[in-house]
This record gives sequence, C-alpha cells and structure tokens, in this order.
Amino acid sequence: MQILPIVTAKETFSPGDAMRDIYTRGLLTTDFVLVMGDLVSNIRIDDVVRAHRERRKTNKDAIMTMVVKECGAKHRTRSVTSHSAITYH
Repeated sequence: MQILPIVTAKETFSPGDAMRDIYTRGLLTTDFVLVMGDLVSNIRIDDVVRAHRERRKTNKDAIMTMVVKECGAKHRTRSVTSHSAITYH
C-alpha cells in the first residue's frame, strides 16, 4: 500500500467538494483509503482493505467500505439537541 497525501484546493469546504476536486484533477485512478487529517486510530487498516477487496470480488457494485465506531450519548460529536441514539441498518 502506498501513502499519497493529497492537498485539495482552498475552495473545498466539504468531503464531497474535496472528492470532486481529486476526481477532476485525475489524482486517483484505483482503490484508495480516505481518512481525515487528524485521524488517530489503532485499527489495522490492512484488514479493512482486505475485507473490501474480498467484497469487491463477489460484488463489483461494492464501491465503498466505511469503518465507524459507536460513540457515547455525551460524546463531543453528538448534537446538543439529540435526545436519542440513531440506529443504522
């Protein structure tokens, strides 16, 4: 796996803007791992990449694998107005 830091234009204000900028400039032409610049983690990224590649072998439409972790009700990323946890299926 090659690590390629990419800096996007100053006009990008969201991950979507950044992805459009990267696509338009043709910087990525194959699978990639996208992380925020301030990421601190102890996850084995090679296991995630391996799982994604296995999923792609059986389903070519599986274009993205996300790694998420549940946070507590009082975590700083939660909305101040949220009263219940969101459940994803």
